[in-house]
Amino acid sequence: MSKPRMAVRNKNKTGSKQFNFDFSMNEKGKKLFRLTGLLLLSVSLIYSATRGMEVWSKAWPVKSIEVQGEKLFVTQSSIEKFMLHQPERGLLAIDLQELQREAKKIDWIKDVDIRKVWPNKLIFTINEHIPVALFNENDSDKLVLTQQGSLIKNISNDENSQFKALSQLPIIDINIGTPLEINQALNVWQKFKQMKREFELLEFSLSYLKIDQANNWQLFFSQGLELNLGKNLRLERANRLVKVYQVIENKSQIKKIDLRYHNGFAIEWSESEKDNLDKNELNKQELKRKG
Repeated sequence: MSKPRMAVRNKNKTGSKQFNFDFSMNEKGKKLFRLTGLLLLSVSLIYSATRGMEVWSKAWPVKSIEVQGEKLFVTQSSIEKFMLHQPERGLLAIDLQELQREAKKIDWIKDVDIRKVWPNKLIFTINEHIPVALFNENDSDKLVLTQQGSLIKNISNDENSQFKALSQLPIIDINIGTPLEINQALNVWQKFKQMKREFELLEFSLSYLKIDQANNWQLFFSQGLELNLGKNLRLERANRLVKVYQVIENKSQIKKIDLRYHNGFAIEWSESEKDNLDKNELNKQELKRKG
């Protein structure tokens, strides 16, 4: 075993004192020194990379957003609000596919294409859902069924906004006591369309359907007519009315028709027609007495 070296005092020719120090390390010390150096280098590289990524991710922040496409319900402000809730990232760091997936969660957006425009602009090209029916129009939370089979909740109640266009939609009011599910809405809508096509043969425009908790259907038409179809054999009852409606006299004076009968239906007349019928009945009785 080698003896540890120590400082040795020597005299040179001039008689001055000189000290020599030997700092040689053993193998364990050398390894520790190398590991320490690598650790410091790694920390430095990680810090530099992190700072570089941070600077890169926020470089060229988005300052301008443009919304394109045939849009009625998606507004510029709704897209800007959406972007404010996204992570703060510069134009280079934005993942367009991820952003498009998130944007499709916005109400009324069916499809969206997003493009970057150098140095700080995003362009949203919107394809909207098409509304077909308004559900529970009198409730605080109105629902819109779209052509694509989705149910949009909590729509705007602002009569002065673009949502006024929804007032032209057929209205379906379902009182089932529980929140309306999409499968229920779609099932009712399919039956509603069948009824609508059936009564178009009479040039009637079906505008409103009311369904109570007992599942009775009441149909209301833009001409003012009201039909009660009940809860069973609704399509068959509608067919029965279509076949005989043309032979009914004074059709313009009909107020309501109740089809909840096995082989026929009951008619409720308007007040003016009631008066005429009462007069006719009195005249018939008078003629009988005279005869």
